[in-house]
Amino acid sequence: GSKGTFVHSLQVSPGVRAVLATKSQLQDLEKFCCNPEEFSVFSVDVTYDIGDFFVTTTTYKHLMLVDRETGSTPTFPGPLMIHTNETADDFHYFASTLKEQRREVDNILFIGSDRQKAIENGLSPQLPIAHFLSCTKHVHDNITRKMAVINVTGEAKSQILADIFGDRRSKEKGLIDCESSDEFDAKLLSLKGQWDEAEKESSHCEQPLFYSYFLQHIASDMKAKMLLSVRRSAGLGDNLYYNNGPESINSSLKKEIAKQKQQSSPGKPSKCSYGEFVDIAENFVGKYRRNVHRAVKGDGPYQLAPKFSHLEVTEEVWRGLSA
Repeated sequence: GSKGTFVHSLQVSPGVRAVLATKSQLQDLEKFCCNPEEFSVFSVDVTYDIGDFFVTTTTYKHLMLVDRETGSTPTFPGPLMIHTNETADDFHYFASTLKEQRREVDNILFIGSDRQKAIENGLSPQLPIAHFLSCTKHVHDNITRKMAVINVTGEAKSQILADIFGDRRSKEKGLIDCESSDEFDAKLLSLKGQWDEAEKESSHCEQPLFYSYFLQHIASDMKAKMLLSVRRSAGLGDNLYYNNGPESINSSLKKEIAKQKQQSSPGKPSKCSYGEFVDIAENFVGKYRRNVHRAVKGDGPYQLAPKFSHLEVTEEVWRGLSA
């Protein structure tokens, strides 16, 4: 039945993988992630504890709607992928399957993720114009983990973090707020002495390690995917990029799964089989679609954004419309 329009290109070897996408999700990707005049970031995230497989979730902003409660543009679930391996090849397959379903998807402009190499290496050959953004929180976590290992703590730690990320409260700018690679390189170089001193004081080491770690593992990523100039071109203005779209969709999806599993088999563990996950995901995505329809009729959690409010119709008119 409807599975034919939701499950695409199922493969079972070498590992299981399938792409889950409705026709309207694919149209939305084209409408909201590919138009240089007005676009949203296509965010990608892998989640682990749904079943004995990975689920890659994606999100985009539905730019024609406003959330009645928050007044902001709502985040919608994009296509999903179920997979048992997590390689560049899997993400390559994900993008090529989306393009088989809707050619125009290869014009996606910005992709946000958490610095997983496999995601970028798999998607970028298929989505040639996409520019990648790195999630600030993930980079921050990577850096603080490293600091813990090499014993950079207390005052040294907070100073270096402020040098990198700035301080949003005191409006202090960090490396991440540089407008160009050149400015970044110059500023980073000027911090070397201070960072080395701070680290020596904090960890009582002879040979400071943090600066070279940062140079080797973080700097080029930050220049390409996080600087102010990149964020502005991605339509984020001066805001930092966080991959929390897919993370919030993941947690809603997990709640939905737990609820469904409780109803069908109370007390059983909430891991999903492939089939169960496909059914729950299809239903989950369907709710968002119905809320778009409700918004057109002036009802539900979303309303049409001001410049689309002329599209609102009454229930009678809606019922008289063709599919």
